[in-house]
Amino acid sequence: SVSHDFILATLRFFGFGPIMINIARTILSGRIGGIITPEGLTKLFYFLSGSGQGDPVSTYFFCFCIEILLIRFKLCTSLEKVAVPNPHYADNREILEIAAFADDINELLRATESNINNAKLILDQFFRISDLEINAGKTSVIPCATQTPRQFCCSKHYLV
Repeated sequence: SVSHDFILATLRFFGFGPIMINIARTILSGRIGGIITPEGLTKLFYFLSGSGQGDPVSTYFFCFCIEILLIRFKLCTSLEKVAVPNPHYADNREILEIAAFADDINELLRATESNINNAKLILDQFFRISDLEINAGKTSVIPCATQTPRQFCCSKHYLV
């Protein structure tokens, strides 16, 4: 659930004008709800994040917002990317880029503790600005072709 402020800031970042920003603000604002508990309905409150499950526009808001995270990963010089042989490139190698589909993101990095820590730092920073937190329970670090795979066999603890 992305904060409304971050959604609006993201739209401004991508060049949407004031009319579109106001339309987005209208879509996002004024929604109230409560939580049904065994004791009954809680006090009603305003939603300050998300745009409503099933709302067609929520997909577009999310995609724009997650693009900020993807750009951050792509431009980060403190992450050592994986390169594979590829004769179609001038230096005969291709740097593998981050890939995402909806809320599934795959980033291919060299298996180093520094990379794990830097990736976690980026995810933590993104959470602080967007309120969108990584689900550590569904997150995996999968080392591939490392010389010392045991070093990372329990690397999930880096994401907690």
